Amino acid sequence: LGDPSLTALNRAYWWMLVGYLYHRRGERTETEEALNRCDRIASENGLRQPEFLSRCYRAQHCCTWSDMQGALRALEGIEKFVSEENSMATAHYHKQRLFLEMVRGNSDAAELHARRGVAAALRLGSPFFRVAWLSQGAAALGMSGAYEDAAKWLEAAWVESENGFVRAYRPMILASEFYVSHCRGLPSQSEHVLRKLFSITPNAAAFSYVGTMATVRDAVLTQALAMGISVEFVQSLIRKYEVTPPREDLQFWPWPVKVCTLGRFELLIDGESPGYSRKSPKKVLALLKAIIAHGGKDVPEQRLIDALWPEEEGDAARRALTATLHRLRKLLGNGKAIRQTGGELTLDEQVCWIDARTFERQIESAERDLDGFNNALGLYRGAFLAQEDVAPWVIAPRERLRSKFIHAIGNLGSSLERAGRHEAAIDLYIRGVEADPLVEPFYQGLMRCYEHLDRRSEAASAYRRLRQTLSVTLGVQPSTESQRLFSTLR
Repeated sequence: LGDPSLTALNRAYWWMLVGYLYHRRGERTETEEALNRCDRIASENGLRQPEFLSRCYRAQHCCTWSDMQGALRALEGIEKFVSEENSMATAHYHKQRLFLEMVRGNSDAAELHARRGVAAALRLGSPFFRVAWLSQGAAALGMSGAYEDAAKWLEAAWVESENGFVRAYRPMILASEFYVSHCRGLPSQSEHVLRKLFSITPNAAAFSYVGTMATVRDAVLTQALAMGISVEFVQSLIRKYEVTPPREDLQFWPWPVKVCTLGRFELLIDGESPGYSRKSPKKVLALLKAIIAHGGKDVPEQRLIDALWPEEEGDAARRALTATLHRLRKLLGNGKAIRQTGGELTLDEQVCWIDARTFERQIESAERDLDGFNNALGLYRGAFLAQEDVAPWVIAPRERLRSKFIHAIGNLGSSLERAGRHEAAIDLYIRGVEADPLVEPFYQGLMRCYEHLDRRSEAASAYRRLRQTLSVTLGVQPSTESQRLFSTLR
């Protein structure tokens, strides 16, 4: 590039291909910088030749990161290069359009561009074009429901990939095959293909051929994580490509920000505890806790000021909130974590996972059976912000969550007892006691179940533990009902 004899055209093409390399590697910022250099050189020197491919690469790059507006701007006007005589331009253009339409969820349009792109690619006769266009186009057919043609395209791509360098595209073929099976609702076949995909995809470089297919990539990574396939590797790819979680109750999703509040307070940023240069920033963490305690969504700033700076006057309190919010955002390290609109604060659900919020949603939507409640009950490890000083803004959500936990275990435990599933009910009541040792009905349930199974010594032990816990913690004796149950054991 430093050679003065090098033409502007060569410099522009050089930076275009550097941009494509970074795009393949999933390096977002570097891709944009390289393509910008290409376009700047081309513009300064009146070069039209690099424009088409540069904009195609930019469109694909934007689709990779779900930037639909950027992809639309990149593709605007370049259809003028498309013609029967220019098969390469036609193939490239329609491939970018199929990616865009898949990201937008337009299955019919995606299929249309896939068929036109593949027709042009096949006219070129290159193994690369046949493998890449057939496999990527098959995903669009899977989205639209054209499963038979998708299977034929994938089979042809796999056969073609036997030869030479195009074997490197096999992860792409398998990813599309998974996606088609996933769209058809074939879970066992989907899992088989996924396992095969990750068996030949040992690192991020190998996955790069899948990484640029945003819709397929997201489905691959989400399902692989749900199935426990290459979990740590998949989590690293989810972080790399900034994949949006499909729902908030995925506890093992690699959330940028993860906050545990039930039974203990723990903040994890990209899976690790934040390092504090000196001591823990108590006021900053108090602001985070207060936002969560007030629901985490559309929390009025004035309510937070009243909770954390009740002694401060108006302007001073607002300045304190502004400064503390700035420090909290810096601590979380993610500009999207906290939204501030119209005097209200929201913890973004696509960035922040909060155990209390997930517990409350799951407990309200789960079926009344043991399996349905397992995930929700597993989140409740104790009282909400149990280590916090007693404050009105802590007490209300603490009691609400505790009430839902007690109600859920009580209902399910009673159902299990009525169904004669006493062992399962015992396990459930024990979990309840471990999470909240002051709930007397849990001990009563244990006593009933142990007595039914003729395990009276264990029933008596449950009563004695209840008596000691209540005496030491609250200074009271067990209720009349608990004493009656104990008396029947003698």
